[in-house]
Amino acid sequence: MKSIFLWITWITGIISGLIMIGGRIYATYGDWTSGMEISLIGGIVTVTCYLVFDIFG
Repeated sequence: MKSIFLWITWITGIISGLIMIGGRIYATYGDWTSGMEISLIGGIVTVTCYLVFDIFG
């Protein structure tokens, strides 16, 4: 059960990291405010996932 939880956390961290990068690209070429909000939320989720992964891994 623990390994499934860590696997899901790891995958979620990767996906949110890609969303963070996409938000930065959207901020550069699209709406700056919305792109930075997307990037900020993606970054918070990424950091949270890897913090959980580090604590429980």
